[in-house]
Amino acid sequence: ASNIRGKKGTEVKLTIKRYSEDDPIVFNLVRSTIKVKEITYSGMLSPSTGYVRLNRFSRNTPNEMRKAFQQLLNQNSKEIIIDLRDNPGGLLSSAVAILDMIIQKDSPLVSTKGRTKDSNRSFYSRRKPLIPDDVKIAVLINQGSASASEIVAGAIQDLDRGIILGQKSYGKGLVQSQYEIDDKRSIKVTTARYYIPSGRFIQKRDYIDDKYILNKTEEDSVFTTMNGRNVLGNGGITPDSTITPERMAALSSQYWRRGYFYSFAQQNKHRYQTFSEVLDDLTIIDKFNEFIKEQEDDIQLPGEKELGQVKEKIAALDSMNAEANQALETLSQFYANQEEKSIASESEDIRQVIILEFAGLMNGPEGRVKQALKDDKIVKVALDILSDKLVYETSLIPFEITEN
Repeated sequence: ASNIRGKKGTEVKLTIKRYSEDDPIVFNLVRSTIKVKEITYSGMLSPSTGYVRLNRFSRNTPNEMRKAFQQLLNQNSKEIIIDLRDNPGGLLSSAVAILDMIIQKDSPLVSTKGRTKDSNRSFYSRRKPLIPDDVKIAVLINQGSASASEIVAGAIQDLDRGIILGQKSYGKGLVQSQYEIDDKRSIKVTTARYYIPSGRFIQKRDYIDDKYILNKTEEDSVFTTMNGRNVLGNGGITPDSTITPERMAALSSQYWRRGYFYSFAQQNKHRYQTFSEVLDDLTIIDKFNEFIKEQEDDIQLPGEKELGQVKEKIAALDSMNAEANQALETLSQFYANQEEKSIASESEDIRQVIILEFAGLMNGPEGRVKQALKDDKIVKVALDILSDKLVYETSLIPFEITEN
């Protein structure tokens, strides 16, 4: 990557080898400043439900989110899903600006507290929100949602402005300040803590060599939302409804780790003129299975590696033991049969991942997200709750959240 980067306006020649071409392809490019969009996808998931997928909180994020929200409202959105899954956070100012579009004027949003006077700050919503109060909101989080993501999700939860769905967030509630050492070096120092409107400190306990312990007040106090719901005060944001995503099956996981899904899509995308042709290809699994055979890779299911180690130890101990060898052969055959069964039982899951890779290659990141949403378990739950006024409103009245 360092060889590709350079001064704006200068030229760079890239030589690309594609599976579908016999000869390398040469691209002569002019370097330029590339603006990375923070919103991967925004659009309508139903006639009344809008969706925004935000990757991180940067200086550009508030403007992008304002445009996305306005477009959804212009399309008569009555509900909006804000997807912060795997969003590691970013600028506090961007989180505050986004909350300003959602929360009623003069409401507390977040505060910071540190040892110095300058570290103690409180942030409030300053204007009439862009999103009307009658628009229902769902925020999606998971273990990869951190920092600014947790501030947004936590404030919305504390002020009962919307429901939080998914998995417990990462738990990063520390303010870091960067100080320049010289022209090339800088150091980040923890200078304060974040506190969301209920007074919760969301930092997980083990951030310093597993030795950090919350003080008694932070650990034992009962925090409540504006409506009086009990919420947990440490270790991230606990969703109002915890939804665990389905884990990738054993064989599919092995393929994914080796990059086979992406490689297959890259190698075969020249076969299709449009993404619709990929969706209509009833033989795509057969093509993928042939691709896997060509890799000549030893795919090992859970326990198969250990079986190989047992074989080596028994061979060293008594390689002529017929009874032991027969037992090992039976186990080996079991795994061979199991792999064939897994290919059949996981065929639909494998197909979905293949389709996602083609969507990304042919339609870009936005196309990949749009395709993934069709089978997203958490998004489906969010749509169900948002479409039912009674269920949504019931989710925002007092009930106790307990840790699993």
